[in-house]
Amino acid sequence: MGFGDKWRQWIFSCLKLALILILVNGSPTKEFTLGRGIHQGDPLSSFLFILTTEGLNILTKAATEKELFKCVKIGNDKVNVSHLQYEDDTMFIGVDELNYVANKLNCQVGAFPFTYFGLPIGAKMNKLSSWYPVIDKINYRCLLEEELFL
Repeated sequence: MGFGDKWRQWIFSCLKLALILILVNGSPTKEFTLGRGIHQGDPLSSFLFILTTEGLNILTKAATEKELFKCVKIGNDKVNVSHLQYEDDTMFIGVDELNYVANKLNCQVGAFPFTYFGLPIGAKMNKLSSWYPVIDKINYRCLLEEELFL
């Protein structure tokens, strides 16, 4: 993404070479290494995640433009959709050589419809029957809450 050597070295240092110490009753312990780099909740981890996902977006767009990866065209405007991302999940949406790519990425080939965060994805959501599993889950949780407060 065009970052200079010095900037990359700073990030490497944060990930691999950082030393920390703990204050015990106001007195510092000996310094020690983190061992595994940045952890979830570290302010730098969100920034690095954004950088890596942006790099993935750039690579996917380039692969699509060079026709190395065929995305799906959606809607009347035929919008190209190659992948979707939410939090730490990425879903690639392609049509050719699906099993080959899934094998290389060591992941599974999914099918529509599927459930994601409890919501049906790819189902006909204008049909009431598509909402039954969601409604059932909400009703079940409401019953559990009522039992807790009885």
